[in-house]
Amino acid sequence: RSYTCTKFNLFDLAGSERADKTGEKRYSGTEAGMVLWEVMCKGKDITKVPIAVQAYAINMELTTLATEICNATDRFSQGMAYNPPRTLSTAFQRYTGAIMMGRTLLTTVICISPAPQHGSENLFSLKWGEKMAKLKAPNVPEKPVPAEKALEAAVELAAKTAKEMAERDPSNKYWACYEGRSVCAARLVQILERLIQSC
Repeated sequence: RSYTCTKFNLFDLAGSERADKTGEKRYSGTEAGMVLWEVMCKGKDITKVPIAVQAYAINMELTTLATEICNATDRFSQGMAYNPPRTLSTAFQRYTGAIMMGRTLLTTVICISPAPQHGSENLFSLKWGEKMAKLKAPNVPEKPVPAEKALEAAVELAAKTAKEMAERDPSNKYWACYEGRSVCAARLVQILERLIQSC
């Protein structure tokens, strides 16, 4: 009896953003970075982040991903291995880092507007999708493991995450992340137990 874990992730990304359409002041890269740093490191209310700063963060993330896709494709074409850099720090960037290593599959759907005033955004979004389509990475299949061994690892992970939850302060800004990990770990134990019993 073997077990293979598969995940399905759905990401809704904002498209290419034009700062001049927000009606707000422009922010330099340093200024936008400071605002985002206050959100991530000081717990600033994310709803108070100016729209122009949000647009800057979106564009920066999309540009970084497009650059890394080109880098990964270039290295694979030369028969070299690729490892995503630590600058890929958001959930979507980490997921696409796995894609660029050939460990996951990606399907991209790009929504465009028929309105003529959004022509430039449509163009940038389509060009970004074209770069995503050019990614060529070797397929690295997930190796199945014995179900009993997978259950042991899942029980160990569930105990670890439960202990982390007990030691953490609920006011911690990452509490939702810890809670999500703990719930998923406990759920995995239940699924594996049912699978083993049914075999």
